[in-house]
Amino acid sequence: MDIRQVLDTFLAAQYKEELSNDEEKSQLLCELLLEEFKQMTPEDLRKHFKNIVVNRQQLECVLTLSFPVKLNSPT
Repeated sequence: MDIRQVLDTFLAAQYKEELSNDEEKSQLLCELLLEEFKQMTPEDLRKHFKNIVVNRQQLECVLTLSFPVKLNSPT
């Protein structure tokens, strides 16, 4: 998975002020991630799996994925 490409695209849109609110930001990020996930095999995705917490009382689960990334330092 190329998480760097996802982040670069997301941050570029945010910098250009194409995203006016949190809903638009989360929508774009989800679309970008979904496209990357579609290209992955279960084995590829498993490499990024960190944790799952199931809270039966609140009827929710939290799945944690982690991706190594090298970001450009801000200028």
